[in-house]
Amino acid sequence: MRFPLLIILTFFANIVPCLGQTDWAESNIPDSLRSNSDAVIRCYETEYILNNESRYTKKVHLVITVLNEDGRRTAQLMIPYDKHSSVSSFKGVCYTGMGFQADKIKMKDLSDRAYNQSFTLYSDNRVKYYLPRSNHYPYTIEYTYSLDYNGVVAFSPWFPQEDYNTATQKADLYFTFPRDYILKYKALNYPFQADSGLTNGQKYIHWTAKNIPAVKGEPLSPGYFELFPAILVSPGVISYEGTRGNTSNWNSYGKWVYTLVQERDEISDQTAREIQELTHGLRSRRDKIEAVYKYMQKKTRYVNISLGIGGFQPLMAMEVDEKGFGDCKALSNYTKALLKCIGIESCYTEIGNGKNQQIMFPNFPSAYQTNHVILCVPNREDTVWLECTNQNFPFGYLGAGNSDRYALLVSGSGGALARTPKYHANQNLRSTTLKVDLKDNGSAEINLSSHYSFYMYEKIFGLLNSSPKEQKESLLESLDSEGIQFKDFAFEKSLEGGPVASLTLNLFDNNYAQKSGKRLFLKPAFIHPLNLLNQIPLTRQQPIKQPIGYLIKDSLSLKYPENYQLESLPENVHFSSVFGDYQMEYQNSGDGKITITRSVKTKDGVFDKSLFDAINDYLSSISDSEKKQILFIEK
Repeated sequence: MRFPLLIILTFFANIVPCLGQTDWAESNIPDSLRSNSDAVIRCYETEYILNNESRYTKKVHLVITVLNEDGRRTAQLMIPYDKHSSVSSFKGVCYTGMGFQADKIKMKDLSDRAYNQSFTLYSDNRVKYYLPRSNHYPYTIEYTYSLDYNGVVAFSPWFPQEDYNTATQKADLYFTFPRDYILKYKALNYPFQADSGLTNGQKYIHWTAKNIPAVKGEPLSPGYFELFPAILVSPGVISYEGTRGNTSNWNSYGKWVYTLVQERDEISDQTAREIQELTHGLRSRRDKIEAVYKYMQKKTRYVNISLGIGGFQPLMAMEVDEKGFGDCKALSNYTKALLKCIGIESCYTEIGNGKNQQIMFPNFPSAYQTNHVILCVPNREDTVWLECTNQNFPFGYLGAGNSDRYALLVSGSGGALARTPKYHANQNLRSTTLKVDLKDNGSAEINLSSHYSFYMYEKIFGLLNSSPKEQKESLLESLDSEGIQFKDFAFEKSLEGGPVASLTLNLFDNNYAQKSGKRLFLKPAFIHPLNLLNQIPLTRQQPIKQPIGYLIKDSLSLKYPENYQLESLPENVHFSSVFGDYQMEYQNSGDGKITITRSVKTKDGVFDKSLFDAINDYLSSISDSEKKQILFIEK
């Protein structure tokens, strides 16, 4: 059979037409790929050639036509590498919109910098970077490069369509590997054409995608792995810096991780005595865990260090104890060591942090799905989860980026998946009490007291340790009122140390109500904006994904001038929908005071196009309610 013989030159046979074509004219892009596109990937070929379980070569040929300024980011080139990899070749060409060669790009034209340099102190991880300089649109950029790797833990997911507002004309992914090598793969969100077989004693597999239209960037869209075509590929065997493991299941992968952390949790006798004295007399196990956590926070600071096998192995606990710093792995391992010296066992835990990085495929074990380490402390029915990388984070609070997802608990018996806590809407609360003293010219003295918990606490977490100037500037930008003047304000953390904080604010508002003749028109202002979703365009392509539910509760006590009387008060309203619940109630006490209460719950979930009309009706009803006014007239 002749077909397998051709696969020997799989990469080169497919790349020749791209390289031989000198006219990458923008006019050759099909009209079907122009809609919503800022850039079009014309040709994207990636080939992995695995020599054995620890060495491989990666070759990439990429051609991108940039249609406008917003598409320029798609054309930027980033080639990450470290001491286990090297960029062995590179060349680039820039073409005009008509497809004529304009410039050549050489290796020396690439900048070379530390990868993630903004928060990495020391690192072996580097990146070769290039951003096209042309601002004459359209233009086309072509990159051809290869890297050699020594060591295999994971392969990055392959996205033939790498960003929003980017279409792809043709893309190919190739893997060639030894016959006895185990390669796992999973296709997502696209009917890839695939073929596989044997050639010259090697296995091969090849995926192809063609004419993928652009995905329009829209707020509250699902994550990359839910929207974009992708191929997940994972090595069956891990071979890295003299260590060996496998990813046949999460348990076996956890066993490899355990080899990197075992016997690295020893601390000095002096520190052990400090911890024992610190926790002596504390009644509950949870109190002891909290005391140790706060000790770690006071003694250390987060510094990302990624040297040698540092991307996977934590610093020794003894070293963290002496130097007082470490990354997420090191600080979690150090906290584990501190707990161990008072007889409390905990689990070093890998997790994916953020919207697009988490263990989304529990049936597809792979190292790529995790990027962060936390600590899990089993505590009977009250398991404690610890985020160890922030010296100001509340005890037992993981944060939105770590919540409601799978995490891998690592122990001597291997790895085991567990689910982190979900913070529900009623917990993610912002409650505000306002006292408003309305003057007869429409101005008002306002006393505001707000309390934030869980996810809403995170919204102001950065302000809690900021300077008063920064706090004031942020408040002025975020508050929903014009003409306000601050008298004084204060942020406070909860004395109990949980994810709870408060804000007290005294202010003067020149325009709280509008005066017209003998009347005052007042649209109740709760100062904090609702920040609800706007009306959903029916042309929207993607479902709405609201990752976290939250609740806003407001109570406004209004005292109006003695020389005015109430003329009209809006009716109470209550709206419910699949997206949330809204309630506004007015109460006239008859003594010159009105009390207004508002409750707005936004639900978490994924809402598809069939629900957009109902959600829009709900949002319109809220908008109408928020516009209603209270009328006062002079006596």
